[in-house]
Amino acid sequence: MNKLIIAVSMISGVCLPTENEIKKDGTQVFYRDQIQLAWAIDNLQDLKTYIVEDMNNGRMSEEYAENYYELLDETEGFIQDYNRRYNTNTNK
Repeated sequence: MNKLIIAVSMISGVCLPTENEIKKDGTQVFYRDQIQLAWAIDNLQDLKTYIVEDMNNGRMSEEYAENYYELLDETEGFIQDYNRRYNTNTNK
């Protein structure tokens, strides 16, 4: 599971959008908010990795680890939902 989380974190880091983009018609589009949301998700994924490592090393009980992991997972979902709505609204 650790390898999966680390792989997802690495892939999300590679797929980050650039800070700005110039469209074919010359319009410059800024993605700063989207980059910050991607970094927030990356931070949450890092925290989830640390929780699993702490549980596996006996520094955290399984009960606490599951609770914290679920909260971080839920928060990541909220950010992804917001990001989908934000992207949809800006493309209109």
